[in-house]
Amino acid sequence: MRMEKLYIYGYGKLENVEIDLSMLTVLYGENEAGKSTIRSFMKSILFGFPTRGQRRYEPKEGGKYGGAITVQTEKYGRLKIERLPKTAAGEVTVYFEDGKTGGEEILHDILTGMNESLFESVFSFDMHGLQNIHQLGEADIGNYLFSASAVGSDALLQLDKKLEKEMDQRFKPSGRKPEINVSLQEMKKLEEKMKEWQG
Repeated sequence: MRMEKLYIYGYGKLENVEIDLSMLTVLYGENEAGKSTIRSFMKSILFGFPTRGQRRYEPKEGGKYGGAITVQTEKYGRLKIERLPKTAAGEVTVYFEDGKTGGEEILHDILTGMNESLFESVFSFDMHGLQNIHQLGEADIGNYLFSASAVGSDALLQLDKKLEKEMDQRFKPSGRKPEINVSLQEMKKLEEKMKEWQG
């Protein structure tokens, strides 16, 4: 799925705004310029409006809440995904080029299992990730940038570290405490006892 255009009917301080995303798009600007609002808008259209306990970005001037995103997909071609506040999370309508429409089930198919956190990782390079980059070594910076381009921010790097830690907890070639090492030692003792009994 490739996003092509945002249609913001009303979201936070943004009203009746169209943003062309046909090329690589970098959103930058002063504080309070609307960067976070646009990022939240994209998530809201795809995954539902924030709950009442979260920042909902309802229009400041009381206008129409919601908007649409035009996307290009391999399976369905060009689609317009619109979300309006008919329910708490909003009601989504997917418009096909031939005039047909769909709802949440089509949107779920378009997103092919992508959830909100994966979306954030893939489609945005946020300040948190940039602020922590100074703590990384040269090799880690390469890994961070690779993971940001592949799956997003530091998700791959964190997963790699977690898997390595779990592996170390289970087995170390010269270790005695990891789970597999302990099991191997117990198996060795049982084999020795079997030899004694057979013996």
